[in-house]
Amino acid sequence: MDKFQIDNILKLTELESELDLERAIALHGKLRLMVKDDSSLAPSRKHLGKLIKHYEENHWSNDDGITENQIEESDRAELLVCLEVQFTRKRKEVIKDRLKVLGLNQQDLAKLLGHGKSYMSELVNGVRPFSSGDIMLIHRILSIKLEILMSPILKEEDVIRVKKVIAEINTPQLKIKIEDIETKLLGPGDVQENYKRGFLAPGYQDFSLLDRAEEAIEGIKIATITSKRFEDASELIVAP
Repeated sequence: MDKFQIDNILKLTELESELDLERAIALHGKLRLMVKDDSSLAPSRKHLGKLIKHYEENHWSNDDGITENQIEESDRAELLVCLEVQFTRKRKEVIKDRLKVLGLNQQDLAKLLGHGKSYMSELVNGVRPFSSGDIMLIHRILSIKLEILMSPILKEEDVIRVKKVIAEINTPQLKIKIEDIETKLLGPGDVQENYKRGFLAPGYQDFSLLDRAEEAIEGIKIATITSKRFEDASELIVAP
C-alpha cells in the first residue's frame, strides 16, 4: 500500500522517516494548488501539515540532538523525492503537449480512460498512481514512450529487499545487477542522466536543483532545522 496515495493520507498517524517527511512536504505542496479546484482535498493537506510539523518538532527542533546519520538520511531522502517530483512534472508536460498536438484536452483523456475530472487531475499531478491499464492506454492512444510514463526510480524498500535476497543467493552476476540498481537510484550518474533526459530541471525559481542533488551526493550537509524549513520546502517543491 502506498501510504502517500491521496486516499490514504487521512489514515496516517505519523511520519516514520526522513523519506516520509520529504514525500509529505512534496505532496503538501502539490495539494496547495489542487485545493483551489477541488476543496475536498483540503482535509488531507491540513492533516499532512500537522504530521510534518509534529515530525520536525520531534526530530529537528534540537540542534544538539541532530546526528550526522540523520543529516545524511535527510539529504538522501530529499534527492530521491526531488527526482520523483521532477519525473511527475516531466510526464505531465509530455502528456499535456501530446494532447494539444492531437486537439484534445485533459478532460478528453479522462473520458478515454473512464475517469472523472478530479480523479484525472490527481493522476496527472502524481497524488494518485496511474494503474498499469491507464499507462498502457496512454502509451497506445497518445503514442508516448513507456519510459516517459513509468518512473525509473526504484522504491528504497525494494532496493533493500533485493539486496538482502541477493546476499542470501550469493550469485556474482546478480551482485553486479544490484550495484546497477543502486547507481540508478541515487548515484552521481543518475543526476546527470536524469538532467539530460529532462527529469531534472535546471532549478526551481532561483534554486539550482542540480547543484542541490550533487551536493547531497557529495555528502555536503544542508539542513535548515526550524519549522521554516517546512514552509520554504513546500513552496520550492510545487510543480506548476
